[in-house]
Amino acid sequence: WNAKTGDGKGYVTRFEVEDEYAGHFAVHTVGAARHRELWVPAEELEEFNRHILGAIQVVREFGGEEKGDRRCCRMESLQPKYPDRVQHLSWQIYGTGRKFRIVDADKRRAGKYPPVRLVRKSLYKRNCRCKGRRGSICGKDRAGIPELEKGFFMLEFTSNTYLLEYKDGAYVCDGKKRVEAPLNLETLEAAVRQCPKLQAVSLEDVPFGDQCFPILAQIPKLNMLALLRGRQITGHGLKLLADLPLKDLFLQRTALDDEGLSQAAQIKKLERLYIAACPHVTFEGLMSISWRDKLRVSDTDEHDDEGRAGLFTKEQYKAYEDARTYKSMKNQIPLDSPGLQAPITALQAFFEEMNRWERSAEQRGRGDQADIDDLFSRRVSLSPRPGWRPVHLSWRHGGTYTGHRLTAGEQVTKNKCWIYAENGIFYYRFLLRLTEGRWMIDNAQQCREGRWVFCGL
Repeated sequence: WNAKTGDGKGYVTRFEVEDEYAGHFAVHTVGAARHRELWVPAEELEEFNRHILGAIQVVREFGGEEKGDRRCCRMESLQPKYPDRVQHLSWQIYGTGRKFRIVDADKRRAGKYPPVRLVRKSLYKRNCRCKGRRGSICGKDRAGIPELEKGFFMLEFTSNTYLLEYKDGAYVCDGKKRVEAPLNLETLEAAVRQCPKLQAVSLEDVPFGDQCFPILAQIPKLNMLALLRGRQITGHGLKLLADLPLKDLFLQRTALDDEGLSQAAQIKKLERLYIAACPHVTFEGLMSISWRDKLRVSDTDEHDDEGRAGLFTKEQYKAYEDARTYKSMKNQIPLDSPGLQAPITALQAFFEEMNRWERSAEQRGRGDQADIDDLFSRRVSLSPRPGWRPVHLSWRHGGTYTGHRLTAGEQVTKNKCWIYAENGIFYYRFLLRLTEGRWMIDNAQQCREGRWVFCGL
């Protein structure tokens, strides 16, 4: 192949080598993810030959055109102008309009294109017997390029596509243009290359595995990714997406495991992770990502019974939320500690008075502004803020704080402490400060997705 002397012939062969011996050589990926090679030093060729099993088959022969060969297109035109600059045999052909460029796959990935000859439409005869499109490569010559699937280099995606889906045997650009092609790594790579504005990718029943992540990592604006029912996807490679603006990741019904879940949590801007019906994800794997803030993990959906059942029990999910909520607590003290009795009494008194005011407002249909102003002046040290009821009056049936249950305390300073409370699935904490001999509420926060944020009283 690519012989510079002699008759210019090249051969593609197939044979088997003993697994144990072949394992001595490093596997190199050249070009696309499926271009994997074993590099055998020339001085070890004799030893290599002794480990070949069975016969060597000649799969295809190239070059050495004989007289009478009536091919309608010239394969010689597809050879590089400077063959000495080409290092590997991993060829890809990319076409735009009526021009085609042959690029060495290694240098294409590195962003370096060696000088090559452009194949123009003038090379193709008008009476071409293959009746191919003008400016395209005919079927006979296409079959002579083993690195490409039939028709791969003819794919044309809309350059301003922001949503790429795969449905019914075709890629769909923004729900409009269909590009008929098989779903594989090569066509996905072509789509990514031709659509620089991609923001969302949705693929179902993907036949490949984690080899797709190096390709997806080339989408700089990716904010939504769905790889549904990918039975070979374990998530080992999601770390390559860590710096992308990815917010939503759908991995339902894949082979995602604990390691893949851990790598997903490393995606810095990820906000929602869907892992329904991923049986390889364990409770230990879920607990291992409890450090991650602002991430919602959903283990259920409504597609089938397996999805509705979920991956974790209520007790396990409660333990996960507890770990996220209390991870930032530094100086925990028990609720029965003598130093907490006065702050707890002040906080419970506020709860009771607020519940009483709310029940009264519910009965009368309106809240008394003077009463709540007086309550806040006695129990709250901060000035009113947006969302605090002295500014915007509101109430809840039975009282906001009826279901609050105190759970823990945290000493901040001698005159400040946090008191934690739970109400159903919600977590709260209140900062009590000793002011002029009285314990008053100085701050109120709610834990949302592992992160504490200010909330109203």
